[in-house]
Amino acid sequence: MSLKKLGAAFVVVLSMIVAAPRSGSASTIGFTCLTNNSGSCSSFDQFFTGNVTVAGTQLTATINNTGSNGVIGQVYVDFASALEGFYSLNSFSSSPNPGTSYSTPATPGSLPSGNTAIPPFETPPDYSFGADNPATSNGALSGESFTVIFNLLNGQTQADIDALLLNGGIRFGLHVQSLELPGQTNGNSEALISQGSCTDCTPGQQSTVPEPASMLLLGTGLLAVVRARRKKTS
Repeated sequence: MSLKKLGAAFVVVLSMIVAAPRSGSASTIGFTCLTNNSGSCSSFDQFFTGNVTVAGTQLTATINNTGSNGVIGQVYVDFASALEGFYSLNSFSSSPNPGTSYSTPATPGSLPSGNTAIPPFETPPDYSFGADNPATSNGALSGESFTVIFNLLNGQTQADIDALLLNGGIRFGLHVQSLELPGQTNGNSEALISQGSCTDCTPGQQSTVPEPASMLLLGTGLLAVVRARRKKTS
């Protein structure tokens, strides 16, 4: 590779690092399918979104069902092993109240097909929450939401949490139940995972997002090669 191309590659890597989320505003996360029991999971995963906000020493995550005819039956939270002990559960709730109701831990205790994610979703996860029986009426239906608040025990900022959501250090999993699709008479269930660790987490289609630390190491290595080439040519 020429010196010019190496320099250009380093500029690209550096721009990716600079472009990592750093704002103090809330993060918005999307979800993508881990399963495809209905044969049409990708047609409704866009109806599930999350907002993650840091205020003081608390992280608040709200998961929304914005238009699906299914119900969020269970919510799972996975912190990377290196981050365990950095968070503690403060509280959880759902909206509207009355109308929705959740308890912890969830049943099933682990995200269905979580082992197909990259990396695999932890089994059991760090935290799980399940709609009270019957989930079809107590879970988050269209226009409803689930919220969980964690205590930040290591001084993380919004920028820190944004980066962790992007590189998969913090992931949310959903078990969506009672999906009714056109031409189908029986309710389906699907497992979804928050985007960030995968751009597409569908089994066989996963493409990972490089972690900021990995991009920094790559950039440092490219810079070292550039310097070595310059020294040799001089």
